[in-house]
Amino acid sequence: MFSFELEKSSAGGVMVTNPRFLPTYVQFEEENKNYRVTPMRDLTDDDLPDVEVHLNEVEAI
Repeated sequence: MFSFELEKSSAGGVMVTNPRFLPTYVQFEEENKNYRVTPMRDLTDDDLPDVEVHLNEVEAI
């Protein structure tokens, strides 16, 4: 998930401020549409094997 704020400058332009990124992981069951979006920091290796490796890769970008 990504969030940010837009601020209008006195010159009439727009600035993007306070950008934030929350890496997430989507889990689902194939037979039904039971989707769950979980912050990667809350996952365990049972949810995603080598979760720490994946999280470190995403955060390095």
